[in-house]
Amino acid sequence: MDPTTLAVLSIFGGAALTAVAGFVGAWLQGRREHSRWLREQRYEAFTRFMAYQHRVDVIKNKSDRLDAQMASAISDAKRDLLRADTQVLRSELSELEATIPDAVTAMYLLGSRDVEAKGRAYMQGRLDGDDRAAEAAFLEAMRAALGVKG
Repeated sequence: MDPTTLAVLSIFGGAALTAVAGFVGAWLQGRREHSRWLREQRYEAFTRFMAYQHRVDVIKNKSDRLDAQMASAISDAKRDLLRADTQVLRSELSELEATIPDAVTAMYLLGSRDVEAKGRAYMQGRLDGDDRAAEAAFLEAMRAALGVKG
């Protein structure tokens, strides 16, 4: 083969190989960036949902304590104070209810099908008053979706 042709083919072959390697590298980097972005968005959605559930629990516990105090309240003045506290809790709960779509929708859109199914079972378990096992399964599904080992 002619040395000039060999040199030209080597130059163009090396350039083509470099270009292909660059495209493959960019494609791999894009996949990694997307995976990282998705993991971050899932984390945000999951923590927002769990913070919402925790806030509901806090309000429910306060409400239960107020109900017990109101049942044992002797004076009308004490009952009036407890009613005022109950109104504050109702207001907090109304504000919290407005955030339900954000907390739930992001989790369902970004989570895996397993997260969605176990999230629904967890929420149903909370309504039924038996959510321990469902919560554990739900947390495990969220960990798996985030790629958390252990």
